[in-house]
Amino acid sequence: MNYCIHYKLRNPDTMEYSFNHSGELDEALQLMKSQLGESQWNRVEFLEVSEGECGWPIKETPKNFQKIEALQQQSQKETVPPFHDAHCPEGVIAIDLGLPSGTKWASCNVGANMPEEFGDYYAWGATEVSSEGLNEDYLSSNICGTQHDVAHMKWGGEWRMPNYAQILELIDNCTHEWTKLNEVKGSKFTGLNGNSIFLPAAGPKLPGLRSFYWSGSYDKIKKDPNCLFLSRGETVLKPYWKIGTVRPVICGNEPELVICGNEPELVICENKPLEKDEVSAIIDNLIANMVFVEGGFFRMTGRKTILSSFFIGRYVVTQEEWTAVMGINPSSVKGAKLPVTNVSWENCQEFISKLNAMTGKAFRLPTEAEWEYAAIGGNKRTNPNIIYYNYAGSNNLDSVAWYNDNSENKPHDVGQKSPNQLGLYDMSGNVWEWCSDYQYEINAQQYQHKTSRTQINPKGPKSGKERLQRGGSFSTIADFCRVYLYHSWSNTPDARCRDLGFRLAL
Repeated sequence: MNYCIHYKLRNPDTMEYSFNHSGELDEALQLMKSQLGESQWNRVEFLEVSEGECGWPIKETPKNFQKIEALQQQSQKETVPPFHDAHCPEGVIAIDLGLPSGTKWASCNVGANMPEEFGDYYAWGATEVSSEGLNEDYLSSNICGTQHDVAHMKWGGEWRMPNYAQILELIDNCTHEWTKLNEVKGSKFTGLNGNSIFLPAAGPKLPGLRSFYWSGSYDKIKKDPNCLFLSRGETVLKPYWKIGTVRPVICGNEPELVICGNEPELVICENKPLEKDEVSAIIDNLIANMVFVEGGFFRMTGRKTILSSFFIGRYVVTQEEWTAVMGINPSSVKGAKLPVTNVSWENCQEFISKLNAMTGKAFRLPTEAEWEYAAIGGNKRTNPNIIYYNYAGSNNLDSVAWYNDNSENKPHDVGQKSPNQLGLYDMSGNVWEWCSDYQYEINAQQYQHKTSRTQINPKGPKSGKERLQRGGSFSTIADFCRVYLYHSWSNTPDARCRDLGFRLAL
């Protein structure tokens, strides 16, 4: 016999869930209890139980509720208070943020007693406090719930280190702002249900400026564990190998993962293949929206710079354009005309290679110099010798950009704000944009070398650890949306962010 159990979790979760099982009802309930765990099972409020596969309408079977009530009464004889695990420090609670999976996040870090306290630092896979990072012998597999999971070993019960998908779910389903709690800087994540958690900037070397929160997931392609990196201008999942802090979770129904090109992605909605004619129309439109930029002279953060003419995209690459080439959409928030996001610099190179094979053209990422020249309006700016606008097309940021004050913490369809003098949209805000250059590892001698000579078609240093990104995003403050930056933002080539996309050049 098949049974469908429809339920919700009491206070404050308002979402409803279904559990399907083939077998006896007692077996279904026992399996459901083991999967939910003790603390969540004690909060289950059963709504309906039907015989058959889950679906609507659900037929009520009152006699089945007698078995449910008896089993639940038995399990609640040794109950713990809701949202508190007997193994964790006194005062720590599991906070429900209304996440789709039902995952609950702890109110403080391992080794801390209050939300704003940094807690202890650990190497990944270690359960003792450490001041050193990983070595060649560290684990190369996922550790959630194992003897190498410091959250589980220190707090016990159902507490775990969050996995990759749970951190991505937190980023994508909560608003987050850089703020202070009792004079401690950090990021506040607020769920749709109004509940929030505070993650202090607990970076071991730069406390108060940035932090690294371990996941329990290991990236076998990049050969490093994943962590949540937080700073004033960035919230991103990235590989990491030094020491970090841990914010435990209690798992709900874990987010579904799909493997896309050997990299895990959180599935939000279906990827539907496009017809051949649709693909051709999308690619033709992409080509038609490449804007000619006449070369010329400008000062790039103090450097005299000369550029040859080039083409650049009128818009950042959209999700429908990415899907037409790659066949799958990795973006967290879906929409055909939304910018594609969650794409690394390396992913962009794969996209460009396939697009060039399809079109016979030589698309590429713009250099940082090309990006900045286009953003300020090229030779169509009012005065070629001075900085005219702070942002791409205006000194009024709201007229040209989506940023943290007007975006509602989400990306928007391309081309909704006013363009700059070249007819380019969203050069400020909406999403960060990858450039082709490596980031300079600045020292005084290098900076003097950079600024003292006229540069012709500069392409940045020949090597480096990180690639540049420009323009700011829907989640950043206004300063990051400026077209002139004295210190460019950058990221590792394998980093994928919910607010990071790219624009094509030719």
